[in-house]
Amino acid sequence: MKKRLISTLTVVCMLVVAIPFVGLPATAESDINVAITKTGIRADSVYNTQGYGGLKINSTYADDGEFVLPKAALINDKGEFLFEFRDTWLKFIVSNDKKIVSLTGDIYTNYFLEMVSGLLFDPDAALNAKRDTPKFYNMDGTEAFDCSSISSALPMFEDYTPAYLDCFTNDCRAVILDRSGKTVYTFPDYYSELGSVGGAYVSGGDYYATNSSGLIRDYREGLIATSEGYIDAFGNVKISLEYDNIYDFCGSYAVVFKRNYEEDTFGYGFIDKEGNNVIPCMYYGAGGFGNDGLAKAVDFNKKCGYINAKNEVVIPFEYDEAYGADDGLAAVGINGKFGFVDYNNNVVVPLEYDDISDFSGGIAYAIKDGYVYIIKLIDGPFNDISYDAWYTKGVLYCYEHGYLSGTGNRIFSPNDYVTRAMFVTILSRIDGADLSAYSKDTAGLPFTDVKASWYIKSLKWAYEHNYTSGLSATLFGPNDSVTREQLAVFLYSYSKLKGYDVSKVADFSTFADSGKVAKWAKTGVGWAINSGLIAGTGNNMLSPKTAATRAQVATIIMKYDLNVNIKSKRNDSAEMAIIKLAD
Repeated sequence: MKKRLISTLTVVCMLVVAIPFVGLPATAESDINVAITKTGIRADSVYNTQGYGGLKINSTYADDGEFVLPKAALINDKGEFLFEFRDTWLKFIVSNDKKIVSLTGDIYTNYFLEMVSGLLFDPDAALNAKRDTPKFYNMDGTEAFDCSSISSALPMFEDYTPAYLDCFTNDCRAVILDRSGKTVYTFPDYYSELGSVGGAYVSGGDYYATNSSGLIRDYREGLIATSEGYIDAFGNVKISLEYDNIYDFCGSYAVVFKRNYEEDTFGYGFIDKEGNNVIPCMYYGAGGFGNDGLAKAVDFNKKCGYINAKNEVVIPFEYDEAYGADDGLAAVGINGKFGFVDYNNNVVVPLEYDDISDFSGGIAYAIKDGYVYIIKLIDGPFNDISYDAWYTKGVLYCYEHGYLSGTGNRIFSPNDYVTRAMFVTILSRIDGADLSAYSKDTAGLPFTDVKASWYIKSLKWAYEHNYTSGLSATLFGPNDSVTREQLAVFLYSYSKLKGYDVSKVADFSTFADSGKVAKWAKTGVGWAINSGLIAGTGNNMLSPKTAATRAQVATIIMKYDLNVNIKSKRNDSAEMAIIKLAD
């Protein structure tokens, strides 16, 4: 999300951002897991809109002094563009039902594409300038309705949008538009006096508005914040207050500000919808409550943390920034770097990003070194696997069945290679072998390159049952990476000795590198191809000598269980478990 520098007296309801990892206390391992995927998309900042990623590229000046316009785009959670980058000061915002995309701004947005000298002070220049006017689109990119008369608008979150029409003519008026672009309500002239861009909003049949003074702020929760207190859309005071500043309701609570001029003190607190002061004005700064019931608070050391509605500190005051807490994760920052902590203050996403959004529907977006990252909550044990990757099912399946574990600290290392020692260990786990009778020494093994280690019992078991004979009579190569052809032979030998049907062997001679398959591996490779365990690696290549990665091995083992092992055992319950996983 694009972060705007805000004065101490400003409070935001929508909190979005991230933080750096500098000097944080050591914390325990979190129960929350995320998958982080780097995209090839470049941007300067990012925000989350109903699970989609809103991207912005900042305005700059070129080397020749030419002004370069800002750009905005919208992507989905797979990193695919819904709307390509375009020149605009505005932002793409997706409606709550994910049917309408608004290209709109707010009262802080500059609405002109062409920056000319004195433009903002020259009405004639403003009339002739190329205006950055709002648009409303369907999700397929088609225009939802004719937007030519709309001078400014707020996003269409529900079925209506507040807008100003024809404000570069003498007929400027504040209205509410429905999803067909039809005007359903026109506000009195008072609301049409544009000093800065405002808007109006309708929810639940009641109309609310903002005016040019900027005093009226909240148009979502049924009450409007003004200098007189909270009023309804027709000026009736609903909550009369004695605060110096009041802000939007976020859920059941709103932030208020009070200054004691005699004692030269001030503070932020919270009220409920009856006007009761539920949290005293005791904070240097504050932000609205999120869906999880946590709100940003800033102590008088100017450190940020999170409190609940009982004014209990949930995340301690030790951060430079805090921008929102939802989905069990809170965005925090130190020294201009951002990340996420859980509600026990355990770091889940390292504080190393230059910008970060909040979570919405289990998805967040981030920027690091100019590239966009997609962060997803996952119901799995590892933080370094992409939720949508081709290998994810295989990794989770092997983990759940105890065939493969991680490499430490919630890391799976999908691109690391599997050694031969690792694979005989995996094979013993697939078999469910009882290794208790095997000693931890090397007695009984002919291999001179092995030692008493974590894999030795599995190797003794595999050698005793003829599942492996080593690289030679005296060498096993425990630390050598297992190749694709070796992997095929391991599984072929194991299946044959278990009595499974291994008679069907595929002809792989059409692969361009089929001649590189070792003579001793040809039958195993042909059987593995026929059984659906391995296929080509692209460009008509089989790559038999290529080392197998942990991701590849996990996928092959899952296919082996499904196509060979479980099928041969006729283990219906295990087969159903795989089918459920695949679904």
